[in-house]
Amino acid sequence: MSGTSVVTVKQTLLAAIQTALTGTGVQTAYAWPGGTEERELVYLGTAEFEQTYRTFAGGGRVSREEDVTVAVHIAVTKLGVTFEETEERAVEIGTLLEHSLAANPTQSGAALNFQIAGGGLGGFTEDEFTTSVLSYEVSATSHLT
Repeated sequence: MSGTSVVTVKQTLLAAIQTALTGTGVQTAYAWPGGTEERELVYLGTAEFEQTYRTFAGGGRVSREEDVTVAVHIAVTKLGVTFEETEERAVEIGTLLEHSLAANPTQSGAALNFQIAGGGLGGFTEDEFTTSVLSYEVSATSHLT
């Protein structure tokens, strides 16, 4: 019996993000990159999962379904601009991700089905820099045996 697919989901999702953002110059990362973050960054956050046991045979699990939700954060930081400008850029980047997942929800044969489940938008200022963070909750369903 296999364990959770949460790492596989995150790896597949990051690959999809990197493909969607090819040529944009946006930094991508599996997790928050610490002090190496660039002005435009997409990184994966917390992942949560739930498992549903489908069938039992002779006291053993035969198969189960797992729903994984991964936070995807798009951070845009600019000097001397308004929140509207950084939010607009974050949404532009997010739209590329949305279109990529909508066009290829299974990511070319992965045993997963991705979809945007929700999200949020926030931000802050520090000195003369404005940062907006657009966060998506991306869900994936997989079948485990």
